[in-house]
Order: sequence, then C-alpha cells, then structure tokens
Amino acid sequence: MLKNPSAKYAVSGPVANPLLGGDIAPVDGSVEGPTHGEIEGGLAREELEVGEKSPQDEVLIPVPVPVPVPRSVDLNLFEKVWMLLEFCQLHSLLLVASFQFWPPRYLEVMKGLAAAVNLDFVLWRQEFFMEWRGFEGKYKDYAMMMCIAPALVYGSFRVLEGRFRLGRRLLFMRLEAAVVMVLDFLLLPLLLAFSRLFQCVPVSNIKAVTWTIEYESFDGMEVDREAECAGSDYWFAAFVVGLTCLGVAKFLLSFYYRSTVTATTYKSQIDHSKMMVRFELEWMLGLGEDWAWGGMWSISSWERRGRFLHIAAFVTLYDNRPLLGACLWVLALVGCVYTIALRPFRTTSSNICRGILDMVHIFNCTMLVFNVQEMRSAITLPSRQVVGLSVVNGFGIAAFLGVVISMWAGGEAWPAVGTLEKLKGQEKFPKWLDVVTNANRVMGMCGVGCVKVAPLDLMEAEMRRVRNCYLQALKEKSIFSITLNSTLEEMARIHERLRGESLLPGRELADTLRETGGLIVRRRYFQSLMSPQKRRILLKLLAVKNFIGERKIEKLWDWETQLLEDGEVLTAEGAELLGEAVETELAFSEEFMVLVEELGRKWKRLIKNWEKMYTLFNCAPPDKEEKKGRVGWYMQYKGCGNAAKNLRKGWPFVGLENDFGEKMEKTMEEGGVLVGQCWGSGSLVGLEKVEGDLKGLLKEFESAWEESFGKAMELKVKRAHEAWYKMYRELKKGRDSLRKWEKESKRLNKKWEEEGLQNCCVYSSDGRLTELCVEIGGDWKALIKEWIDEYKGRIGKDVSSDDKRGWRGWYESYGKSRAKTKEIEGGIKTLEKLQKKTDKLLRKGGSRADILKAKTAWKGHIKKWENQFMIEHGAKAAGDDKEMIEEWYVMYQELAKSLLAIEMDMLKEKLGGEGGGDDGLGDLGF
Repeated sequence: MLKNPSAKYAVSGPVANPLLGGDIAPVDGSVEGPTHGEIEGGLAREELEVGEKSPQDEVLIPVPVPVPVPRSVDLNLFEKVWMLLEFCQLHSLLLVASFQFWPPRYLEVMKGLAAAVNLDFVLWRQEFFMEWRGFEGKYKDYAMMMCIAPALVYGSFRVLEGRFRLGRRLLFMRLEAAVVMVLDFLLLPLLLAFSRLFQCVPVSNIKAVTWTIEYESFDGMEVDREAECAGSDYWFAAFVVGLTCLGVAKFLLSFYYRSTVTATTYKSQIDHSKMMVRFELEWMLGLGEDWAWGGMWSISSWERRGRFLHIAAFVTLYDNRPLLGACLWVLALVGCVYTIALRPFRTTSSNICRGILDMVHIFNCTMLVFNVQEMRSAITLPSRQVVGLSVVNGFGIAAFLGVVISMWAGGEAWPAVGTLEKLKGQEKFPKWLDVVTNANRVMGMCGVGCVKVAPLDLMEAEMRRVRNCYLQALKEKSIFSITLNSTLEEMARIHERLRGESLLPGRELADTLRETGGLIVRRRYFQSLMSPQKRRILLKLLAVKNFIGERKIEKLWDWETQLLEDGEVLTAEGAELLGEAVETELAFSEEFMVLVEELGRKWKRLIKNWEKMYTLFNCAPPDKEEKKGRVGWYMQYKGCGNAAKNLRKGWPFVGLENDFGEKMEKTMEEGGVLVGQCWGSGSLVGLEKVEGDLKGLLKEFESAWEESFGKAMELKVKRAHEAWYKMYRELKKGRDSLRKWEKESKRLNKKWEEEGLQNCCVYSSDGRLTELCVEIGGDWKALIKEWIDEYKGRIGKDVSSDDKRGWRGWYESYGKSRAKTKEIEGGIKTLEKLQKKTDKLLRKGGSRADILKAKTAWKGHIKKWENQFMIEHGAKAAGDDKEMIEEWYVMYQELAKSLLAIEMDMLKEKLGGEGGGDDGLGDLGF
C-alpha cells in the first residue's frame, strides 16, 4: 500500500508552531523557538559550504544518529521461515487436489498438513463436519494448526523490528503486519469457502466426501452425492464473504505497491544491486521505510504472485483434475525459473534453499500429473509413490534445514553490511547522516504544520546543505549520494508546493500577526495545556524544591533509592563471595557455583526492575548514557555469569577476558594446522606469532589462577590442560628448529660467497677448492637430512616432492656445491693433463697442430683468469699479480716459440724447393 509521503518524515515529539510562542522539540530534547531572518527565497543565494554555520544551525541542533550494525543471521532466518511456510501451504494445496490420486498411506501421514489448509468455514456446525482421522471434527484442531504460520512469521518480524527501531508509527506497523500475515495465510481457506457459496454442486463439494483408508486394501474415494450444500442463508456466509473480499483487496493493494517498488528497484537506471543496497542502508540507518514496506512481506517478487496463481488455479479448475495438474506443474516450473533467473534472492543460502524447495515442489507436481493422466508404469505404483514422495520431501526438508544450520553457524553476511561498514569508515559520512536527519526533521515540520507558516527559510538552508553534501558524496563516488539526491528531490517537491502559500519569509507576516494577534493571545490563555489548579500545584512543588535546596537536603526518597540500597547489598555480597582468594576445593564445589549463579540472577532481577521503573517514570527506556551510570551493575552481573561458566569449565573465576575461550580455541586450531604442516622457509613468522599468542594466553591463565586462588597453579591442573602445554612445546620446538636451520643456511651461503666459489678460477692443483666445496656440500646435505628426520618424526610419513618446495633453496645450493666440486676436480685434471702434454711437446717436439692446440688451451686459461681478476679487483692484472700463473705464461711463450720455429722450417722448405739454394731466404731478410 502506498504511504503518505509526508508521514515518512513525521517528527517524534511535540512540534509546536513557532509563531504561537511554542517550541520546536527535536528527538533528543527541546530548544528555543527559531528566529527567522530576512532570508530572500530561492536557491539563487550564496551557497554555504558544508560545515559552515547557517542562521538555522542554532535552531536545528544536529541529532547524533546511531549507525546500527544489522545481524545478518536474523534477516536470513526471516527469509528461510517465509520460504518454508510458503512451501508447506503449497504442498497442502497439492494434498487437497490429490485426494483421489495420491497413495492413501502418504495422505494418511500428511493429513494434518492438508487439514490445516483445507478449512471450510461454511460447515461451521458440529454435525456438518466430515470426520477425519486424528481430528474428530473439532474446529480448534484445524484453527490451531492454521495459526502456527502467521505466529511464526509475526514472531520473526518482531525480532527484526526489535533489532532495528525506525522510531515511527511502531504500533501501526505491528498491527498492519499482523493483519497482513493472517489474511495472507488464510487466503486459501477463505477462497475455498467463498467458492462453495457460489459453486455448490454436490459432486464438486470439496469437503462433502467420505473415504476409507484400510492398510490392507484401498477402496478409493466415495463421493457423497446426497450431501446438501450449506448455502448462503447462514449468518456465517456474510462473515466469510467479507473476510474474503477484505483479504483479496488487501492482497491486491499490496501487490500494487510491490509492483511500484519492483519497478523502482529492477527497472531503474541504476542497477538492481545498488538500489537494493540503497533501500537497505536507508532502512538500517532509520532514514526511510521503503525496504521495510516493499520487501519485508515478499522477499522475492514471485512469492505471493505464484501462491495466488496456485490458489486461483485450484479454485477454478477443481472439477477438471487433468487440466488442474498440468496447470500446477507449469506454475511450479515457471516459478522456479522466474525466481532463479529474474528475481534472485540477496544471499547465496536463500537461493540454494529456494532451489531445493522448488525442485521438491516440481517433483510433487510431476507425480500429480502422472496420476491424473492415469499413466500406468512402475513409477506410479502406490507403494513406490509413497516411498518416492516421502524420501524426496524428507530429503528436501533435511537439505533445507542443513543449509539453514550451515548459514547460522557460518554467519553469512547480508550484502548491505559490508557497504555500511565502508560508509562508517568514510570521514564525512557522520556529517552526511546528520544533514539528512535534519532535512527529514525540517520536512516533517513542513508536513505536519500549518501551510501558511511553513518554515521555508529552514527548508532552503537545509536544501543548500544537502546539495553540498550530495556534491561531495558524488565526487567521492559514494553510494550515499543516491540517498542525498532523493532527499534533495523530495525537499524540492515540498518547497515547490509550499512556496506559493507560506508567509515565511516575507513582509506579509507582520500584517497577519497584527490582525490576528489578539486572537492568538486569547487562544493561548484560554486553551492553555495547564489549568490554574495544576499551575498552583506546580508552584508548590517548585517551592518544596527551593526549600530542599536551602536546607541542603541531598535527595528525597524516590523509586530509585531502594534499588540503590539493594545494589550496595549485592555489591558487598559479591565482594565477600568473589573478592578474596578462594580455596580450589571450595571454588569447584557445586555449592559455590550455585551461590555464584544465584548472585548473577539477583543482579539480573535488580537491573530488570531498575529498567522497568525507569521506563515507567520517564516514559522511555534508559538510553546508553543512563546505563553508563549503572555500568557497575552490568559489569558485576556479567562477571558473575562469566565466573560460573569458567568454574564449570575448570578455569579460574576472575582474571580472564570474556573471549579467552574463543581466543584459546582459535590459537589451538591455528597451532594444530601449523604443527601438521610441512615447515618451509616462510613458516617461521607464523610459528612465532602463534607461539607468542599461546604463550600470552597461558600466562594469562596462570596469573588468573593465582589471582583467583592465591597460589600458583598446581601440576595436576596443568595436566588437565596438557593439550595447551603440549601444543606450546611443539610450537617452541618448531620455532627453535626453524631458527637454527635458517641460521645454518645463512652461514653456508655467506661462506660460499666469501670464498668466491661461484665464479672461481682453477689455477693450482693443491685441492683446497675441492675440499672447500666438498665441506659445504656435506653441510648442506646434513642440514637437509636433519629437516627430513624432523619431518618424519613429527608427521610420520616421508617427505613428498611438494613438501620439498618449501626448502628449494637448500636443494639448489647443495646441487651447486656438488656441481662446483665436479667442475674444480675436472679443471685440475685438465690442467695437469695440459701441463704434461706441454712438457712432452717441448721436450720431444710434436706436430704443428698439437702445439697450436696446446697454445690455444693455455691462452683460454690465462684469459679466464684475467677476467676473473678483473671482476674481483675492478682492474686489470699487473706484473706482480701474474706471479701465481707465471708458469702458465712460460708454457704459453715456449709453445709460441716452438710454433714459430716449426713455421720457419716449413717456410724454408717451401722456398728452397721453389728457387733452390738459400738465395730466396736472403732476399726475405733471413
């Protein structure tokens, strides 16, 4: 149903006309009446920056708006309860439609569900009821089951309404919610009774049937053709017709409003998800009721439409069972596709639950179609149908409950919760929220007051502030800009409607007051809210107050005095019971635990009585500021509860944080995961963190034990919590091992770099480099073996290839040391062979090719050494630096001389053979 737009901004509290001398009372108190300045109308005036004080800032004191954090689990559970109840009603509709077709054993089991929906208000009198097993024709049995559904949904709504107080028209919302739910869930029986009044044919009489269920045999349905219709001459017929028309009208009106909201949400230029988040945020912040009215009673757009179509098909096609079965099957399939594809739910668990129930509903409709079409096969056997229907429906409900339980345990977050947290993190969000709240208050003043004295100056000032905030939010790309924009548009519409009639601001106000001033004064005198007698009593009370002030009497006895005295008594009792160290045998006795729990119950009763009396005398429940004054009571009540819980767990009753158990459980779980894993190069940080957390928790536990019992914790107590200490020892051992391994690996890498083994040059045969590489490789091998042995001892299985990836650097370093060892050994052998070969060539001689090959080899070794020297020292090797490879240079020079001699001999032979004699050599200068 469409609501009054001005009622959306109703101000809670008295809103008097400032021209009549009244006050504008905001939510959190009252302030003096506003002084309206000479403000020229329109938005063309100079704009005020956000944060800059306007003339109205001293009137509209910003009201701090609490930002609630919604409990997503409550919203999800509300959806699940609605789904399950709707599924039960549709399943009951199928049961009523399948009396002649489904197996009797299954109908016998489900007869309670069918009877709850198949109410027949026309057969009101006892003699007209057709008895059915288990109900004995009593109307209260039918009505009791039918009231369960609205009661559950209304209870869920009350839980949600208690979580999120909108602060507007709560009583009206509760009454309307109750009427909507009762009419919605009674729509099916009302329509059935309504159809009987106008389609009263004996064969189609829905309730006038008798049937017999025998477990040995089944005779089928027997229609009582002699039964007479109740007719429309009964007085109850008018009641049924009226309720039916009221239910249908209410349903159609809500359908119209839902269509409007759906068009706004799904067909908006802004995408669907953003609009839904916007509606939810405004509802959670108390800025609007669009989501509460548009989405609370039909979470998905198919819910009521699909159910209404099922009911309409059943009422109109009851005589044509084959067509009815086909129509119900098509509606079930269309509803499944429509809900999943076009109108999905906001959470994953709701979509899964809806899919499960839709599949079960399609299966039930399929079995109904098979039966009404008289298909004979192995599937349609009564015995197999009983098993199939029972198993599918049972498993479907079980799967539904499983998803609900998993959602409850996992705490599935509502999509708008994350957005609200991000908004709360924005620096300017509190300012935007205050601006929107003040704008709503101003619109409320303009909506409930007289049009002639509507405060347009306040309206225009707030419009400028809202516009500036909107530009800021739009610049920061905040979703709250949509709310600011809609608020600005609403204020513009109200301003456009009132600016032609309001006298504020304007010069006509003085003339109007001059003409009507006397009437206003007389009205104020004669229609005063307080009579002269009450005013005299008030003066007496003020005199008593002044008398008390002069006599310096602190306070007279009132309702709070006795409660304060009781609080002091309970405080002393708690100090005596829990203040000093208690012996362990006494503390863990059942009598002591009962005393602590009884003390907690006393505190609970005292706090409850104080809140009740405060609400009674102040006409409002205590707020946070008032509860802070009694914070000691709440802390002692909570301390008693925690002490009793800790004692029953074997823990000390004081000194532990409230979330100690959760922290210990989380730390033990993290430690178990780390202990059961393969430790790699990055595991040290995690081990140190968990080991430090566990150590701190153990110290906290031991200090709390000493504080509670006045002595150190005994060995038997530690044995009772051996798992904690064992986990700490495992983590500490792992931390020490990782530290030792990393220290050893750093030492080996440093030694490798200092010795320059990566790019070393082999120039001697003393074996030093070989021994050094073998030593480092052995150390790497021992380190890897130690890690493997520790892993086998802790995990109990061999190391896999995936586990070895954590220490890939170790294996690579070990491989490099082995490769370098082979390289050095090969280089030494190569040098030795080359030196022997050179000595042989120089001593005995050789071919030119052999000498050239040896010379080239020596040149390569010399070049490699010079390059390595250049890398290490940053300069070329001088004469003194080459002493260590002087032998290489000598070998190279001797080979060069030998090669030159051979080439000279070859040249002489060539020239002598061509020209004869030595004349040719002389000409060449030899």
